[in-house]
Parts: sequence; structure tokens; C-alpha cells
Amino acid sequence: MKATTYEGDFETFAKTYITLVERNIYSVLAGNPEILYRASSHLIKAGGKRLRPLVLGLVGIAYGVKPEISAVAGASIEILHNFTLVHDDIMDRDDFRRGIPTTHKVYGENIAILAGDLLFAKSYEAMARLYDLGVEPGKVLKAIKTLIWASITVAEGQAMDLELASISDVSEEKYIEMIYKKTSALFMASAYIGGVLGGAPEEDLEKLWKCFKSAGIAFQIRDDLIGLLGDPSITGKPVLNDLREGKKTIMVIYALSKLSKDEKGYLLRVLGNRNASREDLERAKDLIVNVGGVKYAEELIKQYVNDALRNLEMLKEAESRYISWIKDLILRLAWRER
Repeated sequence: MKATTYEGDFETFAKTYITLVERNIYSVLAGNPEILYRASSHLIKAGGKRLRPLVLGLVGIAYGVKPEISAVAGASIEILHNFTLVHDDIMDRDDFRRGIPTTHKVYGENIAILAGDLLFAKSYEAMARLYDLGVEPGKVLKAIKTLIWASITVAEGQAMDLELASISDVSEEKYIEMIYKKTSALFMASAYIGGVLGGAPEEDLEKLWKCFKSAGIAFQIRDDLIGLLGDPSITGKPVLNDLREGKKTIMVIYALSKLSKDEKGYLLRVLGNRNASREDLERAKDLIVNVGGVKYAEELIKQYVNDALRNLEMLKEAESRYISWIKDLILRLAWRER
């Protein structure tokens, strides 16, 4: 499939496309009881970058998919992503996301759990709408199978994240496996579905898969860095919340391998201690920074970004103009400020 072109620039495409995605999201998230649908839309209405559907839309247009079609699949991906956030906030007992109270803080845990369940089901309803729009059944089935794979893989990643928080000696390999499952999976699925809808050859689909596995890992490492160094008034997240929750980020793993026995003991006492003072958290952060944890994480980001771009440049049938847009997005994902 080729022929679809877009006259505007990347910024214009992104803005227009995200509007299309959101229109599709809200058309799916309508029904009764009203409180359930309001809860399911709570985080979505608070904003968000819509990065995963944007990946799908960019890959789609690179293979000639009309934005009106890919935006339906993009809505499916974004709905699934928000499902994971609603349940993640309940598990982590987070009070704020995107600068507003989390779904369970506003609507209570019972409704929040149901809202997550609804979002999960609605993501498949949205993807199935592709069939009604005339997309080939084989492509729709492949897209849904990819969404199933992503749903399973994200759940595995979430479980690993919880498991690793209770283990003091976590390897870098385990951390990378966890963030590949928890974060990369939805980026990989987004890119793959965009390619599937556009009839990309298997060789290109494989390269897109590898590209966004690496890009997703870089994105999550950057997200962890922002959690450690970011300004809560900008990020919308509580101060040093990952440390308070005991998250074994790559910076923490690196620091634990390099700190002295006493410093390591202090960091382990602070990690996962929900009663830790702001002073304790700040000191733990300083230990991580001073021993080189941040620098090491940034080097890893560079490695994964380079791997992502290497695979991107090997695509055979994607329009070069849109490949440059995808490259731009990957760089933004990896080096964003918040």
C-alpha cells in the first residue's frame, strides 16, 4: 500500500493526527453507568503525549496508510496504555499522575478497577472497528493478535517490576528484560501494527520490531532518570517517588554495585521505605548521582538509541520523508525533559 502523502510538516501532522486519535477514543468511551465512563476517561482527559498512537500513525503513513484509518488503531493502543496506568496507580498507591489526582483517588478503588477493566475491553473494540472500515480481515486479525501479545507482555513486565522491588540484588539484565516487557512492548506493537496496516514486508516488520524494542528501553531509562532528577511541579509526580516505592532502576542497580558497604546499606534502607523523609530521599539520590548512576544511564540511552536508529535506517519500503520524522520522534523520546 502506497500513495498516501501528507503536505504539512511533522508538528502539523502530529497535532492533526492526535486530534483524530482522541476523537476515536471518545467515540468508544461512551456509555452507562456514567460514573464508570467518567472514571475510564479521567486520565485520558488530563492529557498525555499520545506517543504510542503517534508511533503507529507515523509508521502507518510511511507505508501509505491514511491517518483516518491508523487513528482508529492508535485509539486502541492509547486506551490500552491508559488501562495499564489506572491499574498501575492502584498497585503503586500513587496519588497523582499528569498533575491531577489518580483515578482511584477520585472515584475509589472499586470503580477504578472496573474503569481499568472497561478500558482493556474497549481497546479491543476499537481495534475491531478497523474491519467495519474496510480493512482486510487478515490485517485486522494480525493487529488484534499483536495487541494480545502486548497485553500479556505488559502484564508480565508489571509483575516483574513488583517482584524486583523486593529483591536487593537485581541484575542489569533483569531490569532490561522488565522494562522491555513493561514499556517497549506497547511501542513495538504500535510500530508493528502501523506496518501491518500498510502491508509492510516481513523484513521491514522485523526491523520495526527491533527498532522500537530499543527505543522503548531508551524511553523507560529516560523516564526513570526524570523520576530521579525531574521537577515534580513539571512531571506531575511526587518527589522521588520511585525511590520511595523501591523501584530498582538502572541507576539504583549501578549504584548498589559501586557504593561502599555503609552507603549501600543506607540506600537499601531508604529504598521502598514509604516513611522515608524528604531528607533521606535526597541523600539517597545524591549517593546515586555521585557514584555515577546517572552518567551510566545516559550512556545506556545512547546505545539503545543508536541501535533503534540503525534498524530504522534498514527499512526497505518506508517513505524516507517519514523515516526522518520517526527518527526525530525517537530522539525526542530518549532525550525529553519530562
